[in-house]
Amino acid sequence: MLNHCGTEMGQGLFSRVAQIVSEEFQVDLSKIKITSTVPDKVPNTTATAASSGTDMNGTSTQIAARNLKKRLIEFASSHYNAPVEDIEFRSGAVRIGQNSVDFGQLEGQDVEPSCLDSECTDKLLSMLF
Repeated sequence: MLNHCGTEMGQGLFSRVAQIVSEEFQVDLSKIKITSTVPDKVPNTTATAASSGTDMNGTSTQIAARNLKKRLIEFASSHYNAPVEDIEFRSGAVRIGQNSVDFGQLEGQDVEPSCLDSECTDKLLSMLF
Protein backbone atom coordinates (compact mmCIF):
# COMPACT_ATOMS: atom_id res chain seq x y z
CA MET A 1 0.00 0.00 0.00
CA LEU A 2 1.43 3.35 -1.01
CA ASN A 3 0.11 6.68 0.17
CA HIS A 4 1.14 10.04 -1.20
CA CYS A 5 -0.49 13.42 -1.13
CA GLY A 6 -1.56 13.67 -4.76
CA THR A 7 -5.12 13.56 -6.03
CA GLU A 8 -5.97 11.46 -9.08
CA MET A 9 -8.07 13.57 -11.43
CA GLY A 10 -7.70 11.54 -14.59
CA GLN A 11 -4.17 12.74 -15.31
CA GLY A 12 -2.60 9.35 -14.52
CA LEU A 13 -0.89 10.41 -11.30
CA PHE A 14 -1.47 7.12 -9.47
CA SER A 15 -0.12 5.14 -12.43
CA ARG A 16 2.96 7.31 -12.72
CA VAL A 17 3.78 7.12 -9.01
CA ALA A 18 3.30 3.33 -9.08
CA GLN A 19 5.63 3.09 -12.09
CA ILE A 20 8.33 5.00 -10.22
CA VAL A 21 8.20 2.58 -7.27
CA SER A 22 8.00 -0.42 -9.60
CA GLU A 23 11.16 0.71 -11.38
CA GLU A 24 13.09 1.46 -8.18
CA PHE A 25 12.35 -1.92 -6.58
CA GLN A 26 12.05 -3.96 -9.78
CA VAL A 27 8.66 -5.32 -8.77
CA ASP A 28 5.72 -5.95 -11.04
CA LEU A 29 3.47 -2.92 -11.36
CA SER A 30 0.44 -5.03 -10.36
CA LYS A 31 1.98 -5.52 -6.88
CA ILE A 32 1.81 -1.80 -6.12
CA LYS A 33 -1.44 -0.53 -4.66
CA ILE A 34 -2.01 3.18 -4.23
CA THR A 35 -4.69 4.48 -1.93
CA SER A 36 -6.62 7.68 -2.31
CA THR A 37 -5.47 10.60 -0.23
CA VAL A 38 -7.26 10.84 3.10
CA PRO A 39 -6.59 13.43 5.82
CA ASP A 40 -5.83 10.86 8.54
CA LYS A 41 -2.96 9.46 6.46
CA VAL A 42 -1.63 12.61 4.78
CA PRO A 43 -3.09 15.64 6.57
CA ASN A 44 -1.51 18.47 4.55
CA THR A 45 -1.64 17.67 0.89
CA THR A 46 -0.14 19.84 -1.79
CA ALA A 47 -2.15 21.11 -4.71
CA THR A 48 -2.51 18.75 -7.64
CA ALA A 49 -2.66 20.72 -10.86
CA ALA A 50 -1.57 19.88 -14.38
CA SER A 51 1.65 17.86 -14.30
CA SER A 52 2.81 19.27 -10.96
CA GLY A 53 1.29 16.25 -9.21
CA THR A 54 3.78 13.94 -10.89
CA ASP A 55 6.66 16.35 -10.37
CA MET A 56 6.02 16.74 -6.66
CA ASN A 57 4.56 13.39 -5.63
CA GLY A 58 6.62 11.35 -8.06
CA THR A 59 9.88 12.94 -6.97
CA SER A 60 9.03 12.59 -3.27
CA THR A 61 8.09 8.96 -3.78
CA GLN A 62 11.29 8.28 -5.72
CA ILE A 63 13.43 9.84 -2.98
CA ALA A 64 11.62 7.81 -0.30
CA ALA A 65 11.95 4.61 -2.37
CA ARG A 66 15.67 5.18 -2.94
CA ASN A 67 16.23 5.87 0.77
CA LEU A 68 14.34 2.73 1.73
CA LYS A 69 16.18 0.72 -0.91
CA LYS A 70 19.54 1.92 0.43
CA ARG A 71 18.53 0.97 3.97
CA LEU A 72 17.30 -2.45 2.88
CA ILE A 73 20.55 -3.07 1.00
CA GLU A 74 22.55 -2.09 4.08
CA PHE A 75 20.40 -4.37 6.24
CA ALA A 76 20.71 -7.31 3.82
CA SER A 77 24.46 -6.73 3.58
CA SER A 78 24.82 -6.85 7.35
CA HIS A 79 22.38 -9.70 7.94
CA TYR A 80 23.63 -11.95 5.12
CA ASN A 81 27.27 -10.89 5.47
CA ALA A 82 27.48 -9.87 1.83
CA PRO A 83 29.14 -6.89 0.15
CA VAL A 84 26.71 -4.07 -0.66
CA GLU A 85 27.71 -4.22 -4.32
CA ASP A 86 26.48 -7.86 -4.47
CA ILE A 87 22.93 -6.88 -3.51
CA GLU A 88 20.38 -5.77 -6.06
CA PHE A 89 16.66 -5.69 -6.60
CA ARG A 90 15.63 -7.75 -9.59
CA SER A 91 12.49 -9.54 -10.78
CA GLY A 92 10.51 -8.86 -7.61
CA ALA A 93 13.22 -10.20 -5.30
CA VAL A 94 16.41 -9.16 -3.56
CA ARG A 95 19.45 -10.77 -5.17
CA ILE A 96 22.32 -11.38 -2.76
CA GLY A 97 25.20 -12.70 -4.79
CA GLN A 98 23.91 -15.83 -6.52
CA ASN A 99 21.00 -16.24 -4.09
CA SER A 100 17.56 -14.71 -4.27
CA VAL A 101 15.50 -13.67 -1.25
CA ASP A 102 11.93 -12.49 -1.64
CA PHE A 103 10.80 -9.36 0.14
CA GLY A 104 8.80 -11.40 2.65
CA GLN A 105 11.91 -13.30 3.75
CA LEU A 106 13.84 -10.08 4.17
CA GLU A 107 10.96 -8.52 6.11
CA GLY A 108 10.86 -11.49 8.49
CA GLN A 109 14.27 -10.51 9.87
CA ASP A 110 14.69 -8.28 12.90
CA VAL A 111 15.06 -4.76 11.60
CA GLU A 112 15.84 -1.94 13.96
CA PRO A 113 13.20 0.78 13.50
CA SER A 114 15.90 3.45 13.46
CA CYS A 115 17.28 2.08 10.19
CA LEU A 116 13.93 2.65 8.50
CA ASP A 117 13.00 6.14 9.67
CA SER A 118 11.80 7.71 6.43
CA GLU A 119 8.37 9.28 6.53
CA CYS A 120 7.16 7.02 3.74
CA THR A 121 8.88 3.84 4.90
CA ASP A 122 5.87 2.19 6.51
CA LYS A 123 3.85 2.79 3.38
CA LEU A 124 6.53 1.39 1.11
CA LEU A 125 7.19 -1.56 3.40
CA SER A 126 3.53 -2.51 3.48
CA MET A 127 3.48 -2.32 -0.30
CA LEU A 128 6.59 -4.44 -0.73
CA PHE A 129 5.97 -7.09 1.87
